[in-house]
Amino acid sequence: MASAILRRQLSRAPRQLASTTGHPSLASRHISKSALVHAEPLRDPSDPRTGTQSRGARGVFDTHTVEDLHGMHASEILVETGTRKDAQMRHFTVTNELCYSLAVEKLLNIEVPERAKWIRTLFGEITRVLNHLMAVLTHAMDVGALTPFLWGFEEREKLMEFYERVSGARLHAAYVRPGGVAFDLPHGLLNDIFMWATQFGSRVDEIEEVVTGNRIWKHRTIDIGKVTAKEALDYSFSGVMLRGSGIAWDIRKVAPYDKYDEGQCFQVEFDVPVGKNGDCYDRYLCRVQEFRESLRIIHQVCSSADSSKYWVNPSVMYLSA
Repeated sequence: MASAILRRQLSRAPRQLASTTGHPSLASRHISKSALVHAEPLRDPSDPRTGTQSRGARGVFDTHTVEDLHGMHASEILVETGTRKDAQMRHFTVTNELCYSLAVEKLLNIEVPERAKWIRTLFGEITRVLNHLMAVLTHAMDVGALTPFLWGFEEREKLMEFYERVSGARLHAAYVRPGGVAFDLPHGLLNDIFMWATQFGSRVDEIEEVVTGNRIWKHRTIDIGKVTAKEALDYSFSGVMLRGSGIAWDIRKVAPYDKYDEGQCFQVEFDVPVGKNGDCYDRYLCRVQEFRESLRIIHQVCSSADSSKYWVNPSVMYLSA
């Protein structure tokens, strides 16, 4: 019965879609009548503004380019009015904001306070865990394991709550700023993050018990999507795609910043996990081990963060002649 209904809907889809959008080629992607009525017109695939980006991120690229900043004084660029469209450049996840802020600080020779470096390092690792949870658990769900996905997204909600408590937003935090961070940590947040990190290791163990040794998971990931070390370098891969092929390249080691920097009075300690075969299974193992390395860093931050200033206002600084 279900298959018969599906065939009837597919047979009617081209006529309905053509009458509502004028693009019958999209019919195979829309089954229900309600979806057809609200289908969007086909976008030009060559348009760099369209694709898989979120609506918020796409809107930023629609309204901001680096050239918009040319001719502006440093004090104009860095002032925090919240009204200029170029301020939208910082409305991304924390690590994207950090890249922008590090570049500005290097150009203006800004010395970031110690506490701000600790906070940035802390939320950089929280962001890493968020991203790896999404990568590992959606992969597992696509292969057929739904339970770890539900476990992991409960942990993601806790981390999103930390984002919200420190910045007021769950995703586009606008928290890291040139000179430090926008706000100091709320009272009790550091302790809550420490408590979360204490129990998250056991949750990683639970996910591994279900997934890592599972014969179905191994059958569907081992020797699948193999990328050799040479291919990874030729394609300019980075992150786990590079480390999974056996190359121990990590931006925190190669070009250290904040509390990863060896020049600081204290450097967080962590190892860089690498794979051997460059397949999906090795990349999965790298991400799982990076969960544990991030927890290791978070514990170090929670026990070492000082009470200095969290931000140096760079709007009073100017580019040297």
